[in-house]
Amino acid sequence: MFSARIRRREQARTKKYAEGIFVFPNDVKPGDDALQALQLDDAVLELGLTPNRADALNMLGVAYEVAAILGRDIKLPDTAHDTSSEKATDYISVKIEDQEANPLYAAKIIKNVKVGPAPLWMQTRLMNAGIRPINNVVDITNFVLLEYGQPLHAFDYDRFGSKQVVVRKASDSEIIQTLDEQERTLSSKHLVITNGTKKRTR
Repeated sequence: MFSARIRRREQARTKKYAEGIFVFPNDVKPGDDALQALQLDDAVLELGLTPNRADALNMLGVAYEVAAILGRDIKLPDTAHDTSSEKATDYISVKIEDQEANPLYAAKIIKNVKVGPAPLWMQTRLMNAGIRPINNVVDITNFVLLEYGQPLHAFDYDRFGSKQVVVRKASDSEIIQTLDEQERTLSSKHLVITNGTKKRTR
């Protein structure tokens, strides 16, 4: 490892993380094995699922299955967190234009967020799952997706552009720019999440 505790991601085991330089925590010393420091030298199991086992598309579902096979109790994640008396509806509303295509869209407001790198253990788990770490906000949403199978997306409230989330069907040939900065052409089969005017995600 280089003396400044940095290493090009292209020297890791996968090309998915080749862009940029990774800054290690201060307890990682020059000469330490980078893959061990990132805990990327561990074995990774790849599961092949049949279409009827969508319940196992997340780690909690896999844990239930393994617990049943081994006759073990399952330890559920601690989901306790601080809450406020304020309601999300005090800040934003949700409008769903096609209830059949999308029966539910929930919103939650989280204040005083400082964007920065996610903890190393979370970055490692994401990388082992083939997901490139971005920052703590994006990484948390991806981690929840892996653990619970619940897709999430975080928006910057100050930059959202309105006080209403509108869920609607896309128009044929409608174009959206995704997080990888690629333009995608949509059809009327796609759902898009908007602020009423601009498309935010799909």
